[in-house]
Amino acid sequence: MKKIIVFALLLVLSLAACVPPKSGSGAAASAPPVDVGQAETLMDIKEFPLIDGSTATLPLTRALVRYFTGISADEAEILIAHSTTDDSYWNLSGGNADLIIAYEASASTKEGVPKAIFDTGKTVGRDALVFLCNKENSVEGLTTEQIQKIYTGEYTDWKAVGGKAGKIVAYQRQEDSGSQTMMLKLVMNGLQMADAPTELRPGMMSALMEAVADYKNEGGAIGYSVYYYVKNMYIVPVKILSVDGIAPTNESIKSGQYPFINEFKAYYNPDTFGKNPNTKIIYDFLTSDKGRELIEKVGYVGA
Repeated sequence: MKKIIVFALLLVLSLAACVPPKSGSGAAASAPPVDVGQAETLMDIKEFPLIDGSTATLPLTRALVRYFTGISADEAEILIAHSTTDDSYWNLSGGNADLIIAYEASASTKEGVPKAIFDTGKTVGRDALVFLCNKENSVEGLTTEQIQKIYTGEYTDWKAVGGKAGKIVAYQRQEDSGSQTMMLKLVMNGLQMADAPTELRPGMMSALMEAVADYKNEGGAIGYSVYYYVKNMYIVPVKILSVDGIAPTNESIKSGQYPFINEFKAYYNPDTFGKNPNTKIIYDFLTSDKGRELIEKVGYVGA
């Protein structure tokens, strides 16, 4: 019964996620699904493990389901959804997921979720935190120090970083989001971020990107998101900034040249790991040669 309830919930969430936000730039585009191939022995969709995770790892989970069950890309899009980074850890801990593919958890979630779950983490890919501004903005890149000074509130005008004079409107994410955890860890390095009003802390990555793209058509906004999400999942007209002279690309992330790189991992709950034997099959597959090939087919940087 629990699996039926969770599956129904994921279906509702997936359908809700298909509704594009209202925006002056119009609905966002997304990358078309790729041919992921097919496993030699297919699983029944009813026996496929419940996989949750970060928003930006959703295409990977859908690819896994397609590869192992043979369902179509359209069916996978309807049937499979993720919650969010921190929520997925809690779902795994509470028995509402068999496996998660997620970015790093926030400090509060690390304190609450059993350590035994984090000990199962196995790196399956790399991603990066990227900074976005309006396409009308003349700035092409920032240094780490400039980003820090923007987000501590020391720099409030684009002129301070080589742009045209104008107020910097610095969007942030909510504390329990994966991208906020990455921001605090990779960029701020212990520095205190300036307090941002609620309207500058969108609850979803898509809302932040829409806000940066459309902010009064003046180009004054800056925000951050996960590279894969920006490039492949929610494509709106924003400018992705270089950092310390390095543009974020699959190549610069793989080589480690881009400065703000973070891994994403697969986790299971040791207390429930043996209940569905397919969970171990998926977990092991993710770091096999074939698994890495599938991960990179979908557009991620493999581990």
